[in-house]
Amino acid sequence: MRLTLYKYHGQNKDYLVYDTIQNHKKLNESMIRMLCDRNRGLGSDGLITGPFLEDDTIGVQVYGPDGSEKNEDSKAFPVFAKYLKDNLYVTRERFHLQTPEGAVTIHYDNEDATDITVTTKDAAGTVSSSSSRATAIGTVILSPEYLESLGA
Repeated sequence: MRLTLYKYHGQNKDYLVYDTIQNHKKLNESMIRMLCDRNRGLGSDGLITGPFLEDDTIGVQVYGPDGSEKNEDSKAFPVFAKYLKDNLYVTRERFHLQTPEGAVTIHYDNEDATDITVTTKDAAGTVSSSSSRATAIGTVILSPEYLESLGA
């Protein structure tokens, strides 16, 4: 079974996006580490998985290059928002993205969704917004042989 990943850049970080609708392979910590490795893998600062669609909610999970969950990594959210727009999962100008840490609000500041504002609310109720840029780098299709070399 092939695996398709998308590479995006935002806030001086590169992320791999693993679309859970297009791909059906379960990634483990070891595979994520290998994929993110800049010498032996594709190289990235983390891996974003999603969208997890339920009713009118879009969910996301973020993993660090060590394979551990890094769901508080807000630098990944604009990247994933750009991916969602590029692949027509989202057509609205504003929507909510559900993370394991809670919902964040995404606003596309321009038509091509390269400029994005993310608004979060912490446990104390403090609201903060940050604007950033996100761009697509490319698509990578991995062969079953490569996946075997990762121990998949």
